[in-house]
Amino acid sequence: MQALQKAMLAADPKRLRRSVGWFGRLLGRDIGLQAEARQLLDALGVHALATRRRLDEVKAHRDALQPLHRDLLHAVTALAAEAEALVPLQGEGDAGTAASQRLQHLLTTAGAYRITASHLELALGNLGRLVERIEALLPRVRLLLEQNRMLREDRARQDALASTSAALDALRGLLHDNPPTTPPASAPAPDRSTP
Repeated sequence: MQALQKAMLAADPKRLRRSVGWFGRLLGRDIGLQAEARQLLDALGVHALATRRRLDEVKAHRDALQPLHRDLLHAVTALAAEAEALVPLQGEGDAGTAASQRLQHLLTTAGAYRITASHLELALGNLGRLVERIEALLPRVRLLLEQNRMLREDRARQDALASTSAALDALRGLLHDNPPTTPPASAPAPDRSTP
């Protein structure tokens, strides 16, 4: 993900300079970051694929946690029902003491399950937000890749045009320096029949 962010900085030099601050610019950190960002921009497609693969893994993990969260909530409900059933059995004697100890154990276990379920709920919420943020970023990366590809093609066309233009200029120079010795095809040929 950091590679994608740095590569996107290469596309926006102003943002890149702001990211290192004035002291960083003074130390030349912006130049180093720009070079690193250009390298990452060249490998952006690979990083985007790796991010997509990692995102799929995070989604699978989130999907695996959801049933566990649901099961924990059901277990809390079941433990609470068991605990309620033991409340009337509390009292004097060995049976009452055993019921009190069992009730305390069930309440402690239900509390632990409730805390674990709330932690899972937090983790699921964080994973959901993370997935949303990355999924919102990936279309921008695809757009950046497409723009980068078009720029490279444009540069290649410009290089070819410059090369062709230079070849034509060289040809014109040769023609200008060495005028043709044969008359142009449209000029009438000299009459050689008369001595």
